[in-house]
Amino acid sequence: MFTTRWHSKLRTAAVAVCVLVSGASSTNRATASIELASQTPQVSEAMSPADLDGDGIPDDLEQLLAERFAPVIFIHPGETNYPVNVDWFLARARLLYFEDCFPDVQESVPGAPNPLGSQSNLIGPPWTHPDSWGSDHPETHCGDAPDHRRIATTAPDPESYSDQTTFELPDVSASARVGSLNPADWKTYVHVYPNNLGGIQIQYWHVFTYNAFDFLGFGNHGGDWDASIQVVLDSNLNPTGAWYSRHGADHPGDFFAWTDLTIYDGTHPQVAIDKGGHAAFKSFQDCQDYFQVVGDLSICSIAWRNNPDGPGFGTVWKTWTGGQVRQDPSTQPFPNAYSISPNPSVTGGIVNLGEYNPGARQASPILAGQFRPLNGQTFTQYSGRWGSLGLIFSGPRGPVFQGYDSGVYRSWYNQAAAAPATPTTHPWREPPKTNRTVGIPRFVSGGTTYVSPRTPFSLAVTENRVAEAEGSATTYFRLVADNSIPGAFGAYAGPFSISGPDGSYRLDYYSVDALGNLEAVHSAVFILDGTGPAISISDPRATDYSHPSLLTVAFGGNDGTGSGVSTFDATLDGASTAGGVPIQSGSVIDFLDLSLGAHVFTVSAIDRVGNTSNSTVRFNILANPGSLHDDVARFAQLDKLKTQLEKSLNSKLDAADATQLRDHCATANNIYGALINEVQAQSGKGIDSAAAAVIVADAQYVMAHCV
Repeated sequence: MFTTRWHSKLRTAAVAVCVLVSGASSTNRATASIELASQTPQVSEAMSPADLDGDGIPDDLEQLLAERFAPVIFIHPGETNYPVNVDWFLARARLLYFEDCFPDVQESVPGAPNPLGSQSNLIGPPWTHPDSWGSDHPETHCGDAPDHRRIATTAPDPESYSDQTTFELPDVSASARVGSLNPADWKTYVHVYPNNLGGIQIQYWHVFTYNAFDFLGFGNHGGDWDASIQVVLDSNLNPTGAWYSRHGADHPGDFFAWTDLTIYDGTHPQVAIDKGGHAAFKSFQDCQDYFQVVGDLSICSIAWRNNPDGPGFGTVWKTWTGGQVRQDPSTQPFPNAYSISPNPSVTGGIVNLGEYNPGARQASPILAGQFRPLNGQTFTQYSGRWGSLGLIFSGPRGPVFQGYDSGVYRSWYNQAAAAPATPTTHPWREPPKTNRTVGIPRFVSGGTTYVSPRTPFSLAVTENRVAEAEGSATTYFRLVADNSIPGAFGAYAGPFSISGPDGSYRLDYYSVDALGNLEAVHSAVFILDGTGPAISISDPRATDYSHPSLLTVAFGGNDGTGSGVSTFDATLDGASTAGGVPIQSGSVIDFLDLSLGAHVFTVSAIDRVGNTSNSTVRFNILANPGSLHDDVARFAQLDKLKTQLEKSLNSKLDAADATQLRDHCATANNIYGALINEVQAQSGKGIDSAAAAVIVADAQYVMAHCV
């Protein structure tokens, strides 16, 4: 089955790649991570693909589809009426008002320029179409109201008016009937709208200044909207066939399955138009069968013998934007009536008209009574004829009203859906779904999600199966700091994290798929916690301690309004234990287990999203004459020093104290030396060897620091 490809063109209207983070408080904020209700993004926030004609199909997608399925048109080598465009036509046209009375009324519209020159002149400013033209023109039509409608109207056309009153663009001059011989003036006009198959209908129109086809004195007329087909796409946006408009079967025409058509480059159907009449046929043979002629080349297009790129004769028109127009001359059986220039040339491209459905009596109620033109093509609001009046109930009308059916001109919304496309009626309209993943570290408490600057966020999108086959969706996101003005959305290119001051941040995100389907914006709030806990240490303090002291460790901390403290770790000189016991707040450290000199006490804290902090206290353990007395007393209390030795050591310490008080350090040091000798002699006997080492070290420290 054929599958179309739009690639990434629909995403060119995407917003600027920018993520704004500003205005957050410098402290943690306890704001709940609440999943906000999805909301339809505003244009100033998330740029939605435009749907200015309101039919539920993004305008960019309409253009891509129209370009993708634009026909290749074969023009007879003897053609005398070539295509033009609306503005080319209006530059050579004037405006009349017509009433089918007895006698008929046909007169110029007061104030209308001649030639009209532009679409704005056709439908309104700088001149106007009055409701009444004065006493000479009563508000009746041949005695039957109403009469003299404005040209610019959204009233059903002609409905109750039938074809008895109308505005008319009479035939252009005979010299202009050939149309334009510069293919840059050849434009293809389209309506693109949702159909009742759950898919899309693409309606192609072309305008000629004259229809020279004449059968028994009927048919030739000025102005000709023709060479029209309607390509039908199903709910998978695959082509199923096309309606071909032809003489007597033009609303909308005859249907041919896609497999029965000649398709060029995989997507472009062939259209052969009859000479002078411009009706649409699927091939030369189809044209001949329709007219029931055999071998008669005077009517049916035989350009290129159905090969648009090979040798042949006549004109072949690849109608899509940038498509080439080629013309090969031939003397048999018809010489070219006119030659295009330049040859080859480039066509004028495709113009999307948007939607215009004037009223409920039309073939489809879609957008009934609404006028939504695209690309400045306001001429669809014109309610009259494009050339000769011809027969009362037939003749040249514009690309909105062409078929006359049961007394009412009906707009050609063939197979149209009853309402604009929605995911319910047209499954390819199902918007993408974006899922977010929040990595680690993260912490959730009471509906609040805390993250760190290292926490990765990932966004993954799923699409409906039709959009998925046509290309990848694009995801957009932004981060909005608390109390800041939201910035532009940026394109998601991979995992990201939140940076900035601690506080509350809202993540907004949505996706647009390859068909232009827009997801509602999703929002969630997160608390950025990039700061470790605050730590307080009461004990130890940055001071000097004497050796035999006992210290109760005291420390704590908090994480403010962050994620909260997860763990504390304390070390003394790099070790997590003191005296074989883990160091915790409230535990006791015996300084006798520590050496004299400088020591480092450190507390580390980790919060629940992995932020760390450290606090350090540096203190000293010193010895002095008083602490030596305390050493002896403590070791005696601990049964590490015998009583007899305790008395002897205290006696020496008392003598040293008395001498040192008289500033006789030398004498005091002699006494301390004698004490050291006695302790060393008793080590392992009258005193525990470890206790002996402490007393010796403390005595040596006192000796060294005697002043």
